[in-house]
Amino acid sequence: MDVLCPYGKQHGVRLALENCLPGNFETLEKYFGLYGADVMGMCYDCGHGNARVDWPGNGLDWLQKLRERVVDMHLHDNDRSEDEHRMLFEGAMDWARLARIIPTTSYRKPVVPLEVSLDKSGETSEGAQRAFLRRAAEAGRKFAAMIEAAGAAGG
Repeated sequence: MDVLCPYGKQHGVRLALENCLPGNFETLEKYFGLYGADVMGMCYDCGHGNARVDWPGNGLDWLQKLRERVVDMHLHDNDRSEDEHRMLFEGAMDWARLARIIPTTSYRKPVVPLEVSLDKSGETSEGAQRAFLRRAAEAGRKFAAMIEAAGAAGG
């Protein structure tokens, strides 16, 4: 990091460290204490933050705590047992709370980083793929509207 951060700063690149399983928020927080927000941020993976009920803390609590470091996001759902990459709104993720937190973060990009997977469905036909993409687009629009409403309401 002592090599990468100065190089990134010189070239206008910010590193984004992702929250991983089984939960590395404490490690991310330590790195953020060593390196400024101008050179190091976080890629918040909401599925990772939601995936395990047996580790301390909640991913959304950590997101709120580290909100000034959010550079990018990976959006997907799960049933909290593992990293399933389900479609938004098809698992146990608290989408309403996430939508309220996002406007308070440093994240300023469009809400397009869906990290959903058709693989686990077993469907491979072109029709199934098209239907999956339509569902993904609709889920993305729905979540973007939730974020916009939360931002207009003050987070």
